[in-house]
Amino acid sequence: MIIDFQAVSASEFAKMTKDPHVFYLVTSDASLEAGLYKLDGTYVPWKDLVDQKLVDVSFYTYGNYAYSRNDEQLQGILVFPDTIKGISKDGFSGCAYLTAVYLSDSMEAIGQYGFYGCTSLAEVHFATNTSINDYAFRYCSSLTSIEIPNTIIPKYAFGNCSNLNSVIFSSNLQRIQEGAFEDCISLTSIDLPSTIQRFDQWVFARCTSLKIINYAGTKQQWNSILKLNEWAYGTPSPIVHCSDGDIQL
Repeated sequence: MIIDFQAVSASEFAKMTKDPHVFYLVTSDASLEAGLYKLDGTYVPWKDLVDQKLVDVSFYTYGNYAYSRNDEQLQGILVFPDTIKGISKDGFSGCAYLTAVYLSDSMEAIGQYGFYGCTSLAEVHFATNTSINDYAFRYCSSLTSIEIPNTIIPKYAFGNCSNLNSVIFSSNLQRIQEGAFEDCISLTSIDLPSTIQRFDQWVFARCTSLKIINYAGTKQQWNSILKLNEWAYGTPSPIVHCSDGDIQL
């Protein structure tokens, strides 16, 4: 099932699929009312879908924020239009059948626990200015790579993403907060810009495969970074490659 919030016309929809198990939810740029184009090309407003129980998938908007009320039935690829400005707290937490999320450039924030425990979520395409909050992608065990635009990585945002093996940070990264990558056991190396100023507790705790940290600054700059106790607790002594030499942790 593809949950696609890019508006399509009935004629365009008719050309897209003949699969009765595929639904295309749509929104209008002029309003946040969502609806569904059915296979016969007719349009049903979202309110009627919910009231008449014509479809099992439940996705709601509140102001400019989005959230789900039917976690098991929300499946496949989720694409947000420009009209959605944020994901509410717990918005899509536990949607275990989501496989990919595409955020528009107008997406401003993902609330706490926004996609927590989405265990099939393999792809997240961030907007440039999207702010991520605490626990947003924790336990997303199918994520393998991520590019994060934030300059501050919040608490436990990607904790327990057990298959995450590639992280691309912002070139202006400043701080990684508590437990942000805790138990990311598939991480083998990370690249950090010289702008990083602080590691909070347990940021790379128990990242048992992490062997190499590539740091763009000098050894002196690395040593001046504020590192709270146990920032790499349980991670077996990675080597930090600095611009002027190596440091063995």
